[in-house]
Amino acid sequence: TEISRQAIFEGRIPRGHLALPEEKAWQQFWNRDGVNPLHITFENHLAQGALEETALNALQKPNTKKAAIILRNIDVLIHGAIQGHQGMYAELEVWLRTNYLRDLLTKLVESNYLVYLTSDHGNTESTGIGRPQEGVLVNTSGERGRIYTGREFRDHAAKEYPSIPWSNEGLRRDHYYLLAEAGEAFTVKNKQVVSHGGMTLEEVVVP
Repeated sequence: TEISRQAIFEGRIPRGHLALPEEKAWQQFWNRDGVNPLHITFENHLAQGALEETALNALQKPNTKKAAIILRNIDVLIHGAIQGHQGMYAELEVWLRTNYLRDLLTKLVESNYLVYLTSDHGNTESTGIGRPQEGVLVNTSGERGRIYTGREFRDHAAKEYPSIPWSNEGLRRDHYYLLAEAGEAFTVKNKQVVSHGGMTLEEVVVP
């Protein structure tokens, strides 16, 4: 999530990321294009229930020219999907019936925004194979992908669990990456999860 979000808001390939907070990265991207900070908004919403226009800076600040609006509820649904994709789709259908997304897109278009709808990643069903225990030695502890600050710790985990040591292609050279095999996750053994962070098409191909 961190890597793909940086690519979206910072506008650089992962190897060139400055690791800025997302809002600052978004502002700096448009600053480089000559847009005044007063005309840029960034907001993050859980998006529950019906749309409340007053809660959206993009709709309330008339001088806004560039707006980033994150709706994090789908990601929350994914991580809480204890019944796999079927459960996730059922939850998603319930949310879509609130018409939040339809109403948001309608209001943005009516406000003369050119709207781009995207995602930071997809997701896939996986079965737990166990969770490597490196404590503070691992930079990011994920279910489908793990990021290490030392190669020896990454390689040790790779010997202990079926996995794929990534070659760092396109990513930062000072980190080391370990990816779970397709259909598997670094979590409690035999636990069923819907997750992301690996390299299957379902995870990396997004709108």
